[in-house]
Amino acid sequence: MLALCFALRNGATRCNAAEQHIPDTLFRVAEARYNALEGLWQVNTNGFCPGDTLRVANLIPHPGTLFQAGCCGTTEGWYDTLTGLHLVVPADTSLEESYSILFGADESTPSPQPTVVASGHKVVGAWRFSRTVELRLNGDQVRYKLVDSNGSSPWLLYSKPLLINRSCLLQTYNLTSGKLASLPATLQLIRIDDFERISATPDPEPLASPDALFRLVDGDTTSGTSWKTAKTTLLFNPGVERKANAISFWLGESGEKKLPRQIVVETSSDNQNWIQIARVLPMKEAQQTGRLWCSFEQEIRFRYLRITFTTKNLPLIIREIKVAFVP
Repeated sequence: MLALCFALRNGATRCNAAEQHIPDTLFRVAEARYNALEGLWQVNTNGFCPGDTLRVANLIPHPGTLFQAGCCGTTEGWYDTLTGLHLVVPADTSLEESYSILFGADESTPSPQPTVVASGHKVVGAWRFSRTVELRLNGDQVRYKLVDSNGSSPWLLYSKPLLINRSCLLQTYNLTSGKLASLPATLQLIRIDDFERISATPDPEPLASPDALFRLVDGDTTSGTSWKTAKTTLLFNPGVERKANAISFWLGESGEKKLPRQIVVETSSDNQNWIQIARVLPMKEAQQTGRLWCSFEQEIRFRYLRITFTTKNLPLIIREIKVAFVP
């Protein structure tokens, strides 16, 4: 059907000889552009690895169409009403060159993406939780699967709320009658075992998202949480009594460490009567790294944990707080 020849062109690629492509169950999204000169749709393989399975939205190929790859051959391609159009980057594609895959197709309308609701809130990107969380998937015909360290589940049709009690990836897509399947969406579910809730007085500036404080204790240090007050108090509620033998802090921005005047650590059994167990006075040596470590002479037991930072009226930036729990 497509007796065409296309020249290769040089292009940068993120693949290397040791990298393996993502399995077909984890396809990569690619864009197709209409080639008016040839009257065909075109997908560039530049930026993808040989053997990758590409997912192309909004297109239905003509019945019996061939998928022309590069200058001299064809590649595998298929379409179904559930997962849409897929193309495979030829396994013999050179890492130093870029091919194009061309095919005849009709444009169509995609289904709206499903929405994920947790605790009454629409969530996208990532959701942090400390106890089993109930997720509701809204759409016409929503399909989902869970991916974790043990592998991937098959695609399942959503019929009732999902109960999630572990860290994993939730992948979803929606199918509306008469339309193409929506683009897949991925939600990162992160279970925080250490704390049920974290509150701050005053609120960070600018006001953080509801899960921003959890970032202080789960190792997600891509962005710090900042305050501009003389005193900042964090209250940690682990949900049950816990034991710990140390606390570490990572404070300040890279290249400019602004440490507080002191840090006071307190515990309580009822969130009313507090016992001071540590008072940290940052030394000049900590200015180089912004990292402080507080070890306790003996294990502490607590139901609530309160940490108060007193500053020199300078912005306080907390990047990470780690409590060394004892089993």
